[in-house]
Amino acid sequence: MFKKVRIITILAACSLIFLLMSLFSNGISALFMSSSNTSIRYLYNENAVILGIADTTNFMRTARTSLLAALPHVNDSDTTQFDKAMADSWRYYDRARKAMEHYQGLPHDRNEQLQADALAERFNDYALKGFEQQFDALKRKDTAAFLKIASGDAVTYDARYNPALDAVLEIHDKAAQQITEDANGNTQTAYVVIVVCTLLSILIIALVAVMLTRILIRPLRMAGEVAHAIGKGHLSNTINHDRQDEIGAVLQAMREMQVNLSSTVAAVRSNADHVASASTQIAQGNQDLSTRTEEQASALEETASAMEELGATVKQNAGNAQHADSLAQEAAKVAKEGGGVVERVVHRMNDLNDGAQKIVDIISLIDSIAFQTNLLALNASIEAARAGEQGRGFAVVASEVRNLAQRSADASRQIGDLINENVTGIREGTSLAGDAGSAMRNVMNVIKRLTDIMSEISSASHEQSEGVSQVGTAVIQMDQMTQQNAALVEESASAAASLQQQAAELVAQMQVFVIDESAA
Repeated sequence: MFKKVRIITILAACSLIFLLMSLFSNGISALFMSSSNTSIRYLYNENAVILGIADTTNFMRTARTSLLAALPHVNDSDTTQFDKAMADSWRYYDRARKAMEHYQGLPHDRNEQLQADALAERFNDYALKGFEQQFDALKRKDTAAFLKIASGDAVTYDARYNPALDAVLEIHDKAAQQITEDANGNTQTAYVVIVVCTLLSILIIALVAVMLTRILIRPLRMAGEVAHAIGKGHLSNTINHDRQDEIGAVLQAMREMQVNLSSTVAAVRSNADHVASASTQIAQGNQDLSTRTEEQASALEETASAMEELGATVKQNAGNAQHADSLAQEAAKVAKEGGGVVERVVHRMNDLNDGAQKIVDIISLIDSIAFQTNLLALNASIEAARAGEQGRGFAVVASEVRNLAQRSADASRQIGDLINENVTGIREGTSLAGDAGSAMRNVMNVIKRLTDIMSEISSASHEQSEGVSQVGTAVIQMDQMTQQNAALVEESASAAASLQQQAAELVAQMQVFVIDESAA
């Protein structure tokens, strides 16, 4: 009946049934709870009415008692206690009137309205004739009138008010009792309904459990048995079912799994022998590769040794080139210092040449002065000769001045000749110093080019040393890698042998599975 119904539909139906049962039970509970709350509210209102009506009597009597408390102090000079008692009395009286007005404002049925009207009439008599007259008499301090009313009308109206009050209270007492009885009845009914719903829920749950056992548990138990058989390697079992639900889909999937697993096991059996044969060939090839790898490792080791010797030689050449570079830099430094000295000599010779030229100019000036002095002495001698005897002394002085001028001119010519010879020598020395400076600059340029070449040689030797070192390191690494490859080849050969053994074990383990050879 349920073989074509999906499990999710069945579970949804069960959930819906449980939901409806829960909603029904909760609805019934809510209904009875609402009824109980209504009863409690009505009962509370009735009790409030009863207490309100009772307060009218209590407040009136308390007001009368306060009047009696004020009576002993009616003639006191200090009216504090009298006034306080009178105020308290009127306050209680006012509360009694408000309580009666509140009761009169409540809704009443026809019967209660008649009793309420009678109660209000008697309360008014009690208030106006029984209390207010008594209050006014005491307020006027007419104690005789007060005592007369207190023992007469007040007692009469109080006695008439009590039966009317009892009649109203009886009505509300009966109403409260009726509400209590209704609430108890509703509670009993709720208990019965809850018990019935509980028994019905238990019955429905039992029916659902039985139905789920037939629909789910038995098919799942059959699927578990099939899975257990497949787990033990029995792949030839036949899985038949006519279910179209989720369990049917599970059984169909298990049947397909069994068919696919049977095909896989058959293929593994067929390929295990091929794996064993291929692993044997791999082991043989790995053995040959191991031999060749060891030979290659030996050759690389010799190459590494040769590269180490070559690296040492190149490193030594690089050291020599660096030493030569240092010497060339020192020579360049010395040449630079010599060039500086020659430059200073050239500058000094130029300064001497300038000084000699200035001396020549001074000597020319002295020679010119001597010449002019000689002319002046000659003119003086001529003038002295013209003067005769009077100019003879001046002629002697002029002759001496002329002689001195002549001697100064001769001395200046001699000094000029010497200075010219020195200037010629200084000019030749300046020219030679300039040639020496040029030669030193050429030497410095040559030494600089030599220093640059030596630096390039040193740098190239250093780079060559590093290159040879790197090649040596690479060869050593290749040697290490070759040795590692040899170890890996040995491990691969061992793994191939292990693979061959595992292939044999796999063939043996495949014999555990029982399959349908015709299907395979």
